[in-house]
Amino acid sequence: MMSEQASETSGLRALPWVAVVALIALGLLSMFLRNSAPPAGHAVASLALASTRAESEHASLDAAQSHVNDATTEPALNAEHCQTEPGSVSAYQQLDALQWRELHRWQAERGLSLTVLQTDNSLKQQPSAYQHYSAAQLQALAEQGDANAMHFYAERLQKSDAPTATYHGQPEDRRLLTQQLWRQAAVQGHVPAMLAIADWYRQASEDFSQPEVQRQQTSVQWLAWRYLADWRLGLLPQRLSVSAEIHEQALLSLQQHQQWLQQQRQQLGLLPLDNQVPAAIVQLMIPRQSRC
Repeated sequence: MMSEQASETSGLRALPWVAVVALIALGLLSMFLRNSAPPAGHAVASLALASTRAESEHASLDAAQSHVNDATTEPALNAEHCQTEPGSVSAYQQLDALQWRELHRWQAERGLSLTVLQTDNSLKQQPSAYQHYSAAQLQALAEQGDANAMHFYAERLQKSDAPTATYHGQPEDRRLLTQQLWRQAAVQGHVPAMLAIADWYRQASEDFSQPEVQRQQTSVQWLAWRYLADWRLGLLPQRLSVSAEIHEQALLSLQQHQQWLQQQRQQLGLLPLDNQVPAAIVQLMIPRQSRC
């Protein structure tokens, strides 16, 4: 079990620009999660996002969030005391209409809520309308291939105690259908769905009624799906406090998941996923003078 192994702290193994991209991606994702997360106790997508997510993950997301949300209107008094703050409201204010569309497209393609700049110059994440749809509406949209509907319908199924659920007119095992929906959404590049799968594996890895070997295998899958979500956000895998062995195994499994995902997309006639981070998002994290 990972909690029984020695912790190894490691930061992002990437060039400085990767760290910049990581901050804004994690910040945007953290804002999304805080607006879309269900009640505590329900496994959702983090990086989906159960309330029991590891403390190290919360710390990194909170730190990134502070960069995204923190902005100041204090006048410039002394240049020597100026601080540079990426992700401030002023950075969003400088985006033109084309860049805003680019940012929203990037978020929407990954199943993230959209960032909007309100008239009072505060930032807000728009809650997903899918949260208010009925189970029947979500099911109908999911059957039509809507990735967001798949994710939210899977969440509804996970909360249910019913052994089966109807899908495409056929009774399906509820638990198997839940996983199927999340995987289908993941094929479309839906980050919360990837994280929901990761969280399912995380919980399984903490089932001490299972043999140690099996729990380690599920731990590897937990990290592999977390890393897949990182990859979808244009990031290098963000290693948690796990053993080097499990980390390396997760990286190998990540490659298998990437191949599977692209193969599935090819079979569906979809183009390979493009994980390039738009310039508009990188621009948000360019340090700007504030608190002067």
